Amino acid sequence: MTSTHNTTREPVVGAPVDRVDGPAKTTGAARFAAEHDLAGLTHAALVTATVSRGRIIGIDTSAAEALPGVVAVLTHHNAPKLNPPKRVSLVNMSTMISGTQVNYLNTDEVHWDGQPVAVVVAEHSHAAREAAALVEVSYERLPATVDFAAELPNAVLDKGNML
Repeated sequence: MTSTHNTTREPVVGAPVDRVDGPAKTTGAARFAAEHDLAGLTHAALVTATVSRGRIIGIDTSAAEALPGVVAVLTHHNAPKLNPPKRVSLVNMSTMISGTQVNYLNTDEVHWDGQPVAVVVAEHSHAAREAAALVEVSYERLPATVDFAAELPNAVLDKGNML
């Protein structure tokens, strides 16, 4: 094995570098974080909206809930309420982190294609993914605005954000 420390004036960029974990990864012997079983660990899989904008008018989780290993299916009907984002404060720098005003899973409103509308929690990741695929969501489609430049005149400033 060659040293990865460059003690000469040879170029570093583009030079081969030995990977200590290379053989284990290429042969399938390496264990990744998701492959370690931990007692009581559960896995989640998202169910995401398939419309750009709308309202959920029906959500059937019965097939997902009946799947062995499923612990819970959270939707806007049963998800715990989220706390609203903290007001920006110069005293508390953590409030400077960008957040969202969208209450995921606390509303039947869909704001974008791909928005989480349900979360399946299961004992194994494959069960969570399989159950998530079984959740059936019906939507009332609403007009979506997808042209940023056209909507710029209608934009309003976030009054609660000093930034």
